[in-house]
Parts: sequence; structure tokens; C-alpha cells
Amino acid sequence: MGAEEPASTTLAEVRRADHGHALRPLPDPDYLLRLEASWVLALPEVAAGRWRPVRLSGWPLKWVRGSRVLAVDLSYRDGAGEGRLALVVKAYSKLAQAEAAQRALAALFESGFRPPAGQLVPRPLALDRAARVLVQERALGQQWIELVLGGEAPRASAAAARWLAALQRCHPPASPVPLEADADRVLRLGRRLRQAFPEAEAMCQLARRVAEEIRRPSMEPVPSHGDFHPKNLLIRGETVVGVDLDGFGLREPAADVGDGIGQLVAMSELRLGSANLGAAAAQLFWAAHRDLSDPRIAPPRIGVFVARTYVQALHYALCYRGGRRTDLLLEWSRQGARWLAGEGEAVLAELAVGAPG
Repeated sequence: MGAEEPASTTLAEVRRADHGHALRPLPDPDYLLRLEASWVLALPEVAAGRWRPVRLSGWPLKWVRGSRVLAVDLSYRDGAGEGRLALVVKAYSKLAQAEAAQRALAALFESGFRPPAGQLVPRPLALDRAARVLVQERALGQQWIELVLGGEAPRASAAAARWLAALQRCHPPASPVPLEADADRVLRLGRRLRQAFPEAEAMCQLARRVAEEIRRPSMEPVPSHGDFHPKNLLIRGETVVGVDLDGFGLREPAADVGDGIGQLVAMSELRLGSANLGAAAAQLFWAAHRDLSDPRIAPPRIGVFVARTYVQALHYALCYRGGRRTDLLLEWSRQGARWLAGEGEAVLAELAVGAPG
């Protein structure tokens, strides 16, 4: 969803309560998800009385099931005058989701994903448990996919590989993601595709094969983003910020590599009608990551997660977004089978034909 013009409101001091102000809701409740500004009181500087909020400006970034995401500019006054803070405010349907996201960001931030390092995550600032809202600093940069489509694939894909390699080398407190959860999800999406499209039988069979492989990992788990795709990495110069870490946990190393490759191919195909730019970027990313990571990550294991991404991306495009690329049901099921057979490099080479050098 593209950015819209910000809505703005003055944070009236209607009454004093506890250690802060009671704030009016943001204007136009449908536009801003009926989200009240109570989360402002959860910011440590506001709660301690060091900042007095003056104004909020906000606009939607993303509507996804389970959470709503806003970009918010908060203006405040302190002893030195007026300041401004650029934030992302994420409202969750369940408190457990908000708490898990905060723990992930805090663990990675404390593990070194913070300035002056080149690989970052947004700094978590506050959690409003009553409103199920997580507040974090807003990261700057361009999405990996936008740089790829804009002709900067070599620089962007190398930067993405560095971020992922750093993630997989770090040791934050984290728990393994249950294998059955990942396997059941891809099975469920495959069944939904088959229910909606008779021609999706081969894709449903691919989902079953992927689920079987997910249940028998080949390596010890490492820190995993959980949704490692080219819209969730923001790149600015030599700095890379990973965002949307709601799926963070421990998974086998091939998981995020396969997600990144599969999403590059899928996004390129679905946006442009051709996979060649995404496939060429995936070749660059895979080669750069291979130079920085554990050499035991086998191509067939990466292929498991590329194939999983094909299932997920098609379910999202066809069932959730109402897209029309049903021709990809058969094509991607064939590609997915080749990925499982260890032919991923050949698949990418064929898809990248015609991509600008």
C-alpha cells in the first residue's frame, strides 16, 4: 500500500491521569484503524514526564492479518524545546504476538543489531499491553526489491546477504520454531489453492512434499527472520535494517535463504510479468551468502524453502489478493519440484535469461 497524506491532530491535555495525559483518539477512526493514542503514554520519556506530546501525524504502511502498521511522527516538547520522533506503531490482534515481536527486536538489538553496526533492527521503544501496540523507531532506507527493480541488484543483494549472515551468526535468546507449525501451514495453503482452483493439484502435491521435508531438518537451527523477503530489508548506503520480525525464531539455515530467493523470483514475476530481474538478483544473493555462511547448507535444502515460498506467494496472490496468474500454478509446481531435486542453480540460470547485465 502506498503512503497517503498524513492525518494530524493536536494531543489535547483533556485530563491528567496517573503519570501522563489522557489523549484524544487520532482523527478519522476508520483511516487510522480506530487506534487510540494511549500508546504514547507508554513511551518512557512521556511516562517519566520528560516529554510533553504536542502533535501526531500518521499514515498507514501495511494492513496484514493479525496486525495493523502505521508510520507516525510524534512532536513533543521537553526542556530544550520541541523535538520530533519518527515511529512505526504496530497494533496486534493478540497481546502474545506483540510481546513476541518486542522480545525479538530487543534480543537482536542487544545482540549487536544496533548502531554503529551496519546490520540493524529497529529499536523497540514501548509496548502498550492494554492496546496490544508495539512502538519502534522508524527505519530509513529503500526496500531490497525496489533497488533490484531499479537496477541496483548487485549492491542490494550483497547487502541482504551480509545482513542474513550476521543474523545467522549471532546468539540472541530465542526458541526453535516448531517444525509442525511450519509444515502444517504450507499444507493448509496448498489445500486452499486446490479448493479454489482445480488446476492447483500439482501445487498441492508440491506442498505435501515440502511439508515432509520441513519435518526432517538437515542442520542445527540458527536465528531466523521468519519472513525474509525483499520488502522486509531496508537498505541505505552500507546500512541494512531488517523489519517485520514477527516470525523470528530458530530454524535451519536454509529457511531464510530459500525464502529470499523464492520471494525475489515471485515478486519479479508477479510485478513485471517476468522473473528474470528477480532471478538474477537471487543468483547474486545466493552467491554472496554462500561466501559468508556455513558451506554445509545444501542446495536441495534451500530448494525446500524456495518451493514453500512459491506455495505461499501464489496463495497470497490468488486467494488473498484476487490475482489472475493461475498459469503459475503449474509452472511453479514444476519449478518447485526441480528445486527439491537440487536443480535450483539451473532453474535460476534459465529464469535470469534476458536480465540486464
